[in-house]
Amino acid sequence: MQHAAECFSVEGKSLSHLVPEPGLATGMSVLDDFLPWHGLPFGALTILEGPQSVRLARKLISRRQTLKQTVWIHSLRQRPFFHDDENIFRLQVAEDHEILNHLPEVLQESAFGTVVIQLSHPLSRPRAALLTELAENFDVALILVCKQPKIFPWEQAQLVIEANDDFFSIRKAQNRPVPLWIPEEMLDLKSSVAESPVLSWWNAIEPLPG
Repeated sequence: MQHAAECFSVEGKSLSHLVPEPGLATGMSVLDDFLPWHGLPFGALTILEGPQSVRLARKLISRRQTLKQTVWIHSLRQRPFFHDDENIFRLQVAEDHEILNHLPEVLQESAFGTVVIQLSHPLSRPRAALLTELAENFDVALILVCKQPKIFPWEQAQLVIEANDDFFSIRKAQNRPVPLWIPEEMLDLKSSVAESPVLSWWNAIEPLPG
């Protein structure tokens, strides 16, 4: 029996073209089951904003299901939390504006499938457009994190999640009905005794072994 995507077409394209490519599975069923990519989208931008955005980002990438590496880029004024045993490459820059200077070089490393950018301040529209183009060209899951609201023009992102103290809400997710409100306890974002808030930050990306 033929599948519907093989039998029908929409404006000359099969229905399979309407189904998003699989994304970066987070291992969190409440998200993966709802999102059209069954995870975070590749080749596009994901925005995480709000007071718990950093912890949500850490949670998502710590449970990611991919063979490719993750790099977390942040400025000196940021102090993200990591587990000591997490296999995450870190790149520290002096100021937010320097992130875009280093990002093309980072993306050329084919080993990186996920890039997290932790921002201190909202981005201008031209810089936002550049990030959108880079994410699409290199087909990576590019995640922007900032505790401040409105860090990025929502129309240029495929996925927008607000992470608050008691709940988080999916504000944009392609054709999914939004907002979707989810209690914080379903993600368990509270701090852990295994977390280390003080790290010796890397000033450059260390080469992968081998």
